[in-house]
Amino acid sequence: MRLINTYLDRFVYTDELPFDARVLNMVFLVGVISTSISFFFHIIEQSNPFILGLKAVMIISLVLLIIISNRYSFHEQGKWLALISFCFVLFPLIFFQNGGMQSGISAYFVLCMGIIFLLTKGRTRTILLVLFILVTCVCYYVDIRYPNYIYHLTSYQQYADSLGSYLIAGFFLGPVSVMLSKMYLVEKEKAAEASRAKGDFLAQMSHEMRTPMNAIIGMVNIAKSASNLEEQRSYMGTIEDASNHLLGVINDILDMSKIEAGKLELISEPFVFADMMTSVIAIQRFRSDEKLQHVQLRLDPTIPHLLNGDRQHLAQIIANLLSNAVKFTPNEGTITIEAVPILEMDGVCTLQIKVSDTGIGITEEQQSRLFGSFEQANNSTSREYGGTGLGLAISKRIAEAMGGDITIESTPGEGSCFTATIPLRIASKEAVRDKEERAIPTNDITGLFAGRTALLVDDVAINRDIAEALLAPTGLAVVHAKNGQDAIEKFTARPQDFDLILMDIQMPGMDGYEATRRIRARRELNAMLIPIIAMTANVFKEDIEKSLASGMNAHLGKPLNPDEMIQVLGQYLR
Repeated sequence: MRLINTYLDRFVYTDELPFDARVLNMVFLVGVISTSISFFFHIIEQSNPFILGLKAVMIISLVLLIIISNRYSFHEQGKWLALISFCFVLFPLIFFQNGGMQSGISAYFVLCMGIIFLLTKGRTRTILLVLFILVTCVCYYVDIRYPNYIYHLTSYQQYADSLGSYLIAGFFLGPVSVMLSKMYLVEKEKAAEASRAKGDFLAQMSHEMRTPMNAIIGMVNIAKSASNLEEQRSYMGTIEDASNHLLGVINDILDMSKIEAGKLELISEPFVFADMMTSVIAIQRFRSDEKLQHVQLRLDPTIPHLLNGDRQHLAQIIANLLSNAVKFTPNEGTITIEAVPILEMDGVCTLQIKVSDTGIGITEEQQSRLFGSFEQANNSTSREYGGTGLGLAISKRIAEAMGGDITIESTPGEGSCFTATIPLRIASKEAVRDKEERAIPTNDITGLFAGRTALLVDDVAINRDIAEALLAPTGLAVVHAKNGQDAIEKFTARPQDFDLILMDIQMPGMDGYEATRRIRARRELNAMLIPIIAMTANVFKEDIEKSLASGMNAHLGKPLNPDEMIQVLGQYLR
């Protein structure tokens, strides 16, 4: 009995195996017990050696199936083997060899029905149930019409067989009921924990988004009453900082949404690793300077100068690690960023990037939850230090998508060290040179697109004004259209006057997709050739693909990045 309890705890009640595997283990165990009981009664009845040998082979086979299915994850194949053997082979054999309707066949019927219900679902379950009921009806028909085909048992055998069959069915249904009850409680607790985590996350997001919004709205009102230009510039700087923080919170949420949906897109392009590292540190420098922290960068000289990979997402990983270090390191603390190559093979250089600090440190229990979505080390962390609690989760998922990983070593009160291991291909100088030749210098864009005209389509007036203001230094003339229908009418009136169309997507009446398709369908040569660029807040991969599929040439995400905007327009207007 102790052996059975050990088996149940390890292979049935455990949470480490999937549900189907646990039910399958239960089915195999029931098979071993039922065959063993049958084997015992056949010995008492002194059955012929062939029957005894067959029962022994069945017991050994079932034990081997238990071992193989759990050692080599044979669960899917084992599921079908159990369904077919128990319901469509063993059930008829037991029916015909154990007295038919006069034996305990009803318990076996319940057992087989339970196996079908637990191991299958949907249409498969319906088909198997119908087939099994048909097999049962055929067996009963044969027993009534052709009783000579049934091996009739003595009264003692009938009693023993009925008792054994009911015990076996009860033994199966009992532990399965316990297993289902435990699974329900575990899933209920998981759901409650997830609900609490998301509730805390939403509360924190409300705080994180309202705080910069309060600063933006407040500073706008103050700037209105500023007496001189210098004060206005100071207020505008605060508004810009708050806006960037708010955009960072939104980007974190969008990034995690893309990662959770499996839609993270990595781009491979050549870049200078040292420049990327310096740029990331420069962005965080003002925060570390405010706290009088000492930030050290150590780059191993053997790191290849040019690497090929997703520069933006790699920078995001390092920025998140560095931002955390700055946040949780006290004034005048030390932060060290160190990068070394640990392996170089077949044109791939694996880098180890360490970000260590002398901050508050993290306990082992907190480390186990650190990379979870919507979680921080503890609840007080978000209240004292702020943050979305998504940065580390996003960084780890991105690192894993790039073929790497992020680990942590930390001692409470002494500091932490985050280690990102990322494989990157070594880029050729020609690839970087080609990229630099295509790039447009954005330090001086005065008159860059002078003499060119763009049709700017957006239903929100302020969005049109912002885009026009950003493009004003380039000399690009802009004609406004307030929706898709308005854009078609203005383009149709003078198609040769426009060199490019900036098209919003979500607009009342006719959206950007439909407007683009109708423009492309026109017979004018310029309608087929004019560059149409999506300018929209729809920034997911499927949104970009849908834009291109409708006939657009490129995609710009809102809020607009001036440098990115100039680079994209430069591909079509230079």
